[in-house]
Amino acid sequence: MNLSGENIPSLSVDIMSILKKSAIKNAVRYSWWPPKESTDECDIQDSDVFSYTEGPLLVYMESGEVVGFSSDESKNSIVVWLEKDADGNIHEEDIENDNELFPISYNEKSYSGGVWNTIAGRRIVKVTLIKRSPQTVKYEDLPNEVGVLLTIENGSEFYLCHQLCGKSTNFSATDKNGLEEKLLDQLSFMEI
Repeated sequence: MNLSGENIPSLSVDIMSILKKSAIKNAVRYSWWPPKESTDECDIQDSDVFSYTEGPLLVYMESGEVVGFSSDESKNSIVVWLEKDADGNIHEEDIENDNELFPISYNEKSYSGGVWNTIAGRRIVKVTLIKRSPQTVKYEDLPNEVGVLLTIENGSEFYLCHQLCGKSTNFSATDKNGLEEKLLDQLSFMEI
């Protein structure tokens, strides 16, 4: 599978299918700032740092594969890539070893909460693409794939999304409570 480049979820179905092949081992947010600094930079509480800091998210699967997620303003979408394949080959940008990013694990109690506490050892049973209606004419030619909803076998759901939360960040990893309610009628959902 291709380890070079990132793309919108609808053009990365092979990567998205990895999420349903094995259980989640770990999830790490690679923040632009140390956790304490993120609270000031993003105007958030300590327990919200994992969900709302700026920076990519890597989801580690028990199969050894690692799937990356982030946000791309120019596409008005989230993007996905294969960070590491099952053979241990690593993506060209290698987020894990980027010394300018600060790793924050899903289970760091001070900086993570809510749905994230339920993911370890669980399987993702459904992946749903979220599209947003174009807000203005300038968005009409963009993919507008603003999120992915991941449903876990225990019924928990979490959203990886681009500009759907009332926080100052572009890319968020949250549960439904974190979404801006006024945007919900602009969204369409399609299982992939």
